Amino acid sequence: MEDGIVHKIRKNISSDHSILNLGLGGYGVAHVKATLDEIIPQIKPTRVLYLYFQNDTRCDNMDVYSKTVFNNELINAMDGCGRQLSEEEIKKNYQDFTKKRSEKLSSILTTDEIQTALRLEHLRGLFAQRYLNPKQIIKKLFNIYDKGTFTTSDPVYYAPKYQELAASMIIEMAKDTAKAGAKFTMVILPHESEAFYGLKEPATERLLANLNKKFPPLDILDLRSRIRKGTSLVYPGEGHYSKEGTTIISNLILHHIKAH
Repeated sequence: MEDGIVHKIRKNISSDHSILNLGLGGYGVAHVKATLDEIIPQIKPTRVLYLYFQNDTRCDNMDVYSKTVFNNELINAMDGCGRQLSEEEIKKNYQDFTKKRSEKLSSILTTDEIQTALRLEHLRGLFAQRYLNPKQIIKKLFNIYDKGTFTTSDPVYYAPKYQELAASMIIEMAKDTAKAGAKFTMVILPHESEAFYGLKEPATERLLANLNKKFPPLDILDLRSRIRKGTSLVYPGEGHYSKEGTTIISNLILHHIKAH
């Protein structure tokens, strides 16, 4: 992807270096560790960058068997935080999902309905992109944040035990990387609320507290503290990093790589 973080980093490093992108949407700490365990001995990298996002320590992302591939799509293989789904349940969930997606795509709107929907969407996008949505203004002015603002406040899906386990896994990744003669850097990618409002997700804070207890200290690039409060990194209402957002992030990562 031309607008992706990895692509922009690749474009700005010397030609005698190559980058292998092993990232996959839906993977968490357990999946990253399992991937590195297999790949590091094969490719013998000089540096490993682990791009951490706030949902990496969610309960289902802490079990390597929580995901599976069905019809070339990565889907959940667990029910919530524990029970493994049977093959029939996975198949049914996939069929239900594709049916709903098909119905949504094939739903027919009248011309007036389409025009009205587009007007509302454009207006919402206009305000949200500039953080002029009334809810956004109230949050920023009065520092009033409900639980919905934080995506890792759920006491079940983000129980402290998962951040403790994740810290141990990340330390193991760093040790294995060092044994292979490579440098390990953990990059903390900011959630949209962390960038714009200057918030700190509770699960990430607990994870860092656990990592800080370990020795030797890790090379951690916490981008949440490097981005000016009020910066919008994502497409409005969509949640994924925008072109501008990936440029900011890739430049900060490149600067860190060159300095370390």
